[in-house]
Amino acid sequence: MSFRVTEFGIPQGDFQSYTSADWAADIALAKAAGIDAFALNVGGDSTDVAEMKIAFAAAEADGTFKLFFSFDMVTAPLM
Repeated sequence: MSFRVTEFGIPQGDFQSYTSADWAADIALAKAAGIDAFALNVGGDSTDVAEMKIAFAAAEADGTFKLFFSFDMVTAPLM
């Protein structure tokens, strides 16, 4: 069995106004282009949590598409 993942990075801030329909459409386009996953670049934006819930719900509804985090250390608050 072979395993191959093709991912596409999405910068934080590019999805702040996305609806579940927007995510579903982008997931469908990505799958048609052979993309298996989106790397969601997240940092310290106050909308990240709400937007991630919408994105992950859309990926779950698709059934096979994957999402994962790519943490933006430039925008993350310093400790």
